[in-house]
Amino acid sequence: MKAICCIFLLTFLTLFTGCQDEDLGSPLPIDLQFEARAITSSTALVQNADKTWTASQRVPLVGEGRIVDDISSSLIAVLSANGGISNMLDTDLTNAASFDGAALADLIGNQIASVRDINHVYAGGQVAGFVYKISDISLLKANILKGFWLRTLLNGQVQETLGGNTSAATLALNILSAGNNEGQQAISISTTLTKSFDEVQIGMTSISLTVLNSLNLYYAFVGDNPIKPAVTGSTYFPNATIHYNTGLETVWTSTLLSTQAAKLVNSDLTDGATFGTLAGLLSNPYITVNLGTTVSAGSEIGFFTSNVDLLSINLAGGVQLTTFDSNNVQQEEITVNSLLGISALASGKGSQISMIIKKPCSQVRIKYNGVNISLGSTTVNYAFVRDPITVNISSYFSIGNATTSSNYYQLTPPTVGTVTWAITNAPAGATPTVTGNKITGMTVNGDYTLTATYTKDGVTSTQSATITRNATGMNGANCNALIGTAYNATPYQPPEGEAY
Repeated sequence: MKAICCIFLLTFLTLFTGCQDEDLGSPLPIDLQFEARAITSSTALVQNADKTWTASQRVPLVGEGRIVDDISSSLIAVLSANGGISNMLDTDLTNAASFDGAALADLIGNQIASVRDINHVYAGGQVAGFVYKISDISLLKANILKGFWLRTLLNGQVQETLGGNTSAATLALNILSAGNNEGQQAISISTTLTKSFDEVQIGMTSISLTVLNSLNLYYAFVGDNPIKPAVTGSTYFPNATIHYNTGLETVWTSTLLSTQAAKLVNSDLTDGATFGTLAGLLSNPYITVNLGTTVSAGSEIGFFTSNVDLLSINLAGGVQLTTFDSNNVQQEEITVNSLLGISALASGKGSQISMIIKKPCSQVRIKYNGVNISLGSTTVNYAFVRDPITVNISSYFSIGNATTSSNYYQLTPPTVGTVTWAITNAPAGATPTVTGNKITGMTVNGDYTLTATYTKDGVTSTQSATITRNATGMNGANCNALIGTAYNATPYQPPEGEAY
C-alpha cells in the first residue's frame, strides 16, 4: 500500500498546472523582434513614429544586443580561435577580426560576415556598413574596392544588395578613408528609404586568398558622423576664413589660387577653387583655411572635392595635408599618395581628402605636389571637420521584448552604469511591482510595459520594452484544475494487490 500511495501522489502532482508566483521557473526565451521603446535625444539613436530607429551619428554595432550572424562554419572556427568574433563586437573599436585563407573554400556566396542588432530595427534612408583594413596597401585598387558588396536584412530576409560588380564604371558603395588612421577604411551602402533593416552583411565577389588573408574587420555600423563645412557664418565655424600670404609668409595660399580661394569659405558649397591646368600644377598649388576655432584630437579634417575620378586617379607626387594651431605653428603633416586618405561617395557624387588628427588644430592646408594630369580639373569646394567616432550608449545596455508564462520576470542589470526599472502600463486587474531586478505580480495575461532608465558617464537613455505574460491553460481561471478535465486523462492507480 505504501508503494501505491507514493506512485499516486507523484502522478497526482504532475497533473496539476502551477499557479503560484514564481512556480514555473525561468521565463521563456526573449522575443528577438523589437517593438516599442524610446531613447532620449542625448544619444545618437532616435526612435521614429513607426518604431524604427535613425542614427544621427555613426553608431558602431558592438556591445549589448549585437551578434555575429549567419557566417560560414570555417570562418566561425577561425574567428573563434583568434578571438575574432568578440573583436568585432566588443566596445574597443581598435580591435579587429582577421581571417584565414584556409576558410576560403567554405565561404557561402562570397559572404564574409554579418552583424545583427536583435533589439533595434533601423529605418531605411541611412547608411550602413563596415569598418575594415586591408593590410597589404598594394591591394587597394579600384577592382578590389568594386568587388565588395553590402547587404541589409530584416528578420533574416534580404532587403537590398549593392556592389560586387568588378566591371562597373563607377563605385556602387561609399568608400570612406581618412589618412593617418592606421589604414582603416569604411565601406557603406546608402539604404533605400522604404527598406528597414536589423542586419548588415559584407562579402566580396570572387574574393581571393590574398585579399582574405589581408582583410581585417573592425565593426559594423549604422549612420555616420555628419560633415561640418568650414564656411563663414556657418553654425559650426562662423569665423572661417582663407589664410592669405602676407609679408614674407609663403606657406598659406599660393598666388595661383588667390583669386579663387574665397570660394572655399562662402556659403555656396557647390563652387570652389579649381587647381588648374598642367602648367598650373607645376607650381604645387595650395590653400589654407583658418577654422576660427580649435578642433579636438581624434577628429577628421580635410577638404570636400569634386571632379575626381577615384577609379582612375593617379596621385603622382601626392596630396599633402598640413595642420596648424592658432599661432601658425605646424602640428601635423601627411601625404596622401594612395587610396588611403581619399573617400568617394557612390556614383561619383563627390570625394574627400582628409586625415585623422592626433593633435588639436585650428587651420588646415591642402597642397598638390608635382604634376598630376588626373587632378588638373579637380575643384576643392570647402574644408570640413567630422567629430571623432565614439561608442554609443546602446552598446552598454539594451533591452528587448520578451514572453513569460510566469507571474514574475527576472531582469538582467547592466555590467557597467546604473539602471532603474518601472512598470508604466499593465493589464487591468494586475498590480505588478519591480523590486531590485525582478518584476512580480504579473497575475493577468497581457502586455506589461517595462521602462528602464540607464545612466553611464553622465549620459542617460530611457528605453522601454513589452513583457508579455501568456499562461493560458496554465494559470488564471484554470489554476489547480486537473489536466484530466481538459485532456480526458485520469490518474493511474494500480489494482489492489498488484506488485511493483
